[in-house]
Amino acid sequence: MMRLAALVVPIVLCAGCAGLHGDRTVTSDVTGVWVGEWVSPGGQMNPATLRLEQTGSTVAGRVEQAGTFAGSLQGSIIGNRLRYQAVDGPWGADFTVTGDVMSGYGLLTRWRGTFRREK
Repeated sequence: MMRLAALVVPIVLCAGCAGLHGDRTVTSDVTGVWVGEWVSPGGQMNPATLRLEQTGSTVAGRVEQAGTFAGSLQGSIIGNRLRYQAVDGPWGADFTVTGDVMSGYGLLTRWRGTFRREK
């Protein structure tokens, strides 16, 4: 009986740990050009474009904001959640992707972003 318990307990514990990390499946492909805007908590709007390339769960690309800002980014997508950081700065974003639309927040500014993929 002790042997059975010694085998079952680690298996149950490992199964529980797997649930803590969530599903790591990539369900969205974000490759392409995404056009949208960032909106500040006060309502200020800034048009922006994201140019993204995805390989597996890895995402790289560039953001261009209304001719005033541009920078490279890198990140990942797990399920339908895209999260990226600047290559050379403190900015980034956390998006939920639904088909050809993604929305979420800037990690530094908390501005809300909504983007649509161009076809």
